[in-house]
Amino acid sequence: MKIQVPSTTSYRGRNSRVNLPLLTAFVLVALGVGAVGAVFSPGFSPAAMHWYAGLVKPGWLPPPSWFGPIWIVLYVLMSTAAYMVSRERYHRAHLPAMSAYVLQLLLNGFWAPLFFGMRNIGAGLFDIVALLVALGGK
Repeated sequence: MKIQVPSTTSYRGRNSRVNLPLLTAFVLVALGVGAVGAVFSPGFSPAAMHWYAGLVKPGWLPPPSWFGPIWIVLYVLMSTAAYMVSRERYHRAHLPAMSAYVLQLLLNGFWAPLFFGMRNIGAGLFDIVALLVALGGK
């Protein structure tokens, strides 16, 4: 029996091997973007900590100690997903999906320098709205 594979998707087979160097590169790039943002965050910058402490924050804000581990997990998961999409080279949505990933990664990377580094709440809001638009677009 022959299995029909739609022409709009790629087929690598179930036993396709993981390309560890490429996966590692995806993870390191994403973590690098996160590290650049972390340099500007209150956890690493005393000036940002002082400024951020003076802001009015909602009662549901998680403890500061949660941000580092959560962002590390998020960046690893995002980069792993991007790696998996990158392997679907022959899928018609490959290029738009990878472009959207790069755009959202750049917008994520710009947020901390805008918000904490420049102490510009408006620019941070603009970046977040742009990120939401980028995530919602096709």
